[in-house]
Amino acid sequence: MPETTARRYANNFQSFFHAQTYGRAKKYPPEAVELVREIAAMYDSGKETAEIEAVLQATRTQVIDVEDAHETQLMAPRDANALAAVLNVQSGILSALQRQLEAVQSKQESEFETVLEELRALREEVAELKAKDAEAKEPVGFWARLTGQKKKG
Repeated sequence: MPETTARRYANNFQSFFHAQTYGRAKKYPPEAVELVREIAAMYDSGKETAEIEAVLQATRTQVIDVEDAHETQLMAPRDANALAAVLNVQSGILSALQRQLEAVQSKQESEFETVLEELRALREEVAELKAKDAEAKEPVGFWARLTGQKKKG
């Protein structure tokens, strides 16, 4: 297997590799060889990266680096299940928030249409009033004044 492939596996599934970091270099324990071979076998059998990740989460211990304490803590598969449950709850909350947002947007669009219709009606009314006002300001002709007829309107 090419070194670049092994590095890609270590990078893609880094939470399953117990590595010591020295500056920019990482040193892996001998067990890492077995994990790389296991990942390669899963890829060879046609599994996708997400499927391999799921298998490793169910069967392997994950490593979480705590930067402030400069120590490594292990996450057991059951802890991962608890984390998955929390993520599932958060996903449900996110879905509910999305539905609420869509309802608010729908109501907003409906109210916007109502306001737009009212604005159109008011513009028409203003145009009619302007027309009547202009008609009322038209000069009365000589014969209309002589005979005392008022303008229609």
